[in-house]
Amino acid sequence: MDRNGLYRLGLFLFLAAFGVSGCVGETAAVGFPAEQAGAPPQLSLEDATSVAATFLQAWVDEDFDAMYDMLTINSQHAYPREVFTEYYQHAAEVMTLISMDFEIRSALQQGTSAQVAYDVTFHTQLLGDFTDAERTLYLRAGDNGWQVVWSPSTIFFEMAGGGTLVLERQAPARANIYDREGRVIADQNGIAVTVSLIPENIPDETVCLNELSRILQHPVAEIRARYEDKPSNWLIPIDEIDADTYQAEADILTTYCDAVFSERRVRRYYGGGVASHVVGWVGAIPSEEQAEWLARGYQRGDLIGISGIEAWGESILAGSFGGRLIVVSPSGAVLRVIAERDAEPSQSIYLTIDRALQLQVQQALSDAYNMSTDTWARTSNGAAAIVMDVHTGEILAMASYPWFDPNIFNPSSPNLDQVNYLMNEDPRMPMLNRATLGEYPPGSVFKIVSMSAVADSGIYELDHVYVCTGIWLGLGPNNPKYDWLPGGHGPLTLPEALVHSCDPYFYQVGFDIFQSDPWILPEYAHRFGLGEPTGLEQIIEGAGLIPDPDWVRQTQDREWAPADSVHMAIGQGAVTVTPIQVARMVAAVANGGTLYQPQIVHHIGIIGEEPSWVFTPNPQRQVDIDPEVLDAVREAMCQVTGPEGTASWPFRDMSIPTCGKTGTAEAPGATSMPHAWFVAFAPADDPEIAVVVVVENSHEGSVVAAPIVRRIIEYYYDQELFPYPTEWREGLAPITPGEPLGD
Repeated sequence: MDRNGLYRLGLFLFLAAFGVSGCVGETAAVGFPAEQAGAPPQLSLEDATSVAATFLQAWVDEDFDAMYDMLTINSQHAYPREVFTEYYQHAAEVMTLISMDFEIRSALQQGTSAQVAYDVTFHTQLLGDFTDAERTLYLRAGDNGWQVVWSPSTIFFEMAGGGTLVLERQAPARANIYDREGRVIADQNGIAVTVSLIPENIPDETVCLNELSRILQHPVAEIRARYEDKPSNWLIPIDEIDADTYQAEADILTTYCDAVFSERRVRRYYGGGVASHVVGWVGAIPSEEQAEWLARGYQRGDLIGISGIEAWGESILAGSFGGRLIVVSPSGAVLRVIAERDAEPSQSIYLTIDRALQLQVQQALSDAYNMSTDTWARTSNGAAAIVMDVHTGEILAMASYPWFDPNIFNPSSPNLDQVNYLMNEDPRMPMLNRATLGEYPPGSVFKIVSMSAVADSGIYELDHVYVCTGIWLGLGPNNPKYDWLPGGHGPLTLPEALVHSCDPYFYQVGFDIFQSDPWILPEYAHRFGLGEPTGLEQIIEGAGLIPDPDWVRQTQDREWAPADSVHMAIGQGAVTVTPIQVARMVAAVANGGTLYQPQIVHHIGIIGEEPSWVFTPNPQRQVDIDPEVLDAVREAMCQVTGPEGTASWPFRDMSIPTCGKTGTAEAPGATSMPHAWFVAFAPADDPEIAVVVVVENSHEGSVVAAPIVRRIIEYYYDQELFPYPTEWREGLAPITPGEPLGD
């Protein structure tokens, strides 16, 4: 029997069930029931069509109460309001329905019965658009006019008699994340083992439940509840364990539970977390987002990208789901295929990160903290390090210390109890990506901006001399400010002031800039890309803050004062920056003034095929500073690591000529230790990379951050590693909060 024949037979049975008699003819889809004595006055066909249109529009609007109120009394008795609503909501969820529209084709009437023919086009997330044509809505005249004769077959005809709407989903395997050379960072080669039980086969329920409770870290009652209300001969999944736990516990679970095991592939992160803040992790769909993800074709229990590249690239890594929308009989037979669409394959994401270098950068930070357990690491909760290509903006390594193992977020992980501690309780905040979200005062690193601003604006010549006596009284005798070097540095030119990081020189720079124009320093900071997101699209980043006269008026209800410019000139006051902003700035100094958009994705594609997207450098803008001034800044940074510079001892005998700037920034809090900065580019004569390290609440930049930068550069160029300072283990010169800081 063809579909039309099946349709007519089913329709006849449907009408018969509602007390409707008639015959099926050649030209009519269904016969009309004869009028009965006492029937209400006959209504017009135009009225029936209007009611049908109103009912269908209410479906479009998801106004199920309005739809239900239009049903016949018999239909309402057969299907309570909540059941009726559930049918439509379930159908929408199964179809992944976004919206729908309809078109009425024709209408027929016989006495107090009417039928309206119409088409419906469903717009769905997973299956696209499809039209279900030649549908019929049946109406009967009642005391209040035309009413809809309803059963589940009104949604889809084949749902009459218990047919169920089912979506058979086709889900591509989640694609991998690789480094720039195609080395795996995240893949689907992890193994999760499902532990299932057949309740009636459990040899010793008490021991079994106790062992499961120990292994799964769930209460006995919770485990029992997963199977106790189900038939005793069913195979019931209890939970998942990882492959190592399976190896260790399989014999016990077999002996006491007669457990059944099955494997599935899960996300695996190489090395327990390579660039974990960049890569992110996958996890269960958050409960508050269930509706959104289900509408996109996902199912409860699916894993999605929660942060980092996993979240940004969800549609790329997951591909596009396909599937078949079918109606299945109670016996499981397919009654109809309503719509289908093939899945589109997922694509792998290749990062700009070099996996080997990333591991080395992480090792450099880890070794530093491990060595300094009894000195600066006691007060430091974290650090960040970035390596960037100065000619493209590609991020070759990005580390935030401490990092985390994304594998613990797999539902099968035995360490899920760590998640809440890591995310909410650990005082070190390991989930914070300090490289992009850490906002710190830059300290003397900001002197790169101050030197550029005072020279490029014409306030100072590059050979402007100021005598650094070790004390500066520009804000009055009651507000003295001191140099980090007692007695001062003597007469210095502007570049020499940067080399020696002389604070009084830059206090005077800030004061003289204020006298000329208070907006100059904020403007030049923005030219260097500070105080604004860098445009790194795939990773969440902070903006930092470059205060200006407007900001002071709006937030502090006062005018910009000389002290604001003075403090800004040495990177203090309200100034905050992110490490990624500083890395972009240093790269611009190194490459001649181009601010590149930082990039973390190198290319996207299917293995063995041409990439669908390939990174190209994006020069965002020029810093718009006289090349002679930038040359002077570069040369001064190269002397910072020389015999007279503030970073001379950390870079002594360095085989790769390196240029940099130290920074020791006062941290908020009267007793807080300072943040240690060192920024660099290398090699000096033909820069390739910019390196930035900031270590929170530790010590001076030259003491803590500079040695870490040196080690990262040695890793990059495959040089012999210079040992970290023995002072890190044996004891450092004390720093008294509030006193002048070295760099």
